[in-house]
Amino acid sequence: MGHLKNTRIGWENERLAEFLLSRISFIANPAKTSDDVGTDFICTLFRQERKNN
Repeated sequence: MGHLKNTRIGWENERLAEFLLSRISFIANPAKTSDDVGTDFICTLFRQERKNN
């Protein structure tokens, strides 16, 4: 039963990280298929810039 608990905590931490990063980056989730390469999500950081005219 301990293994399932650790897996669940890992999923919760993954979702938390994804939520926090979504505030400052664009998030992309790779397809969840049987050929999992170990990447949970990919993010691209951005910042807002103000331009005149």
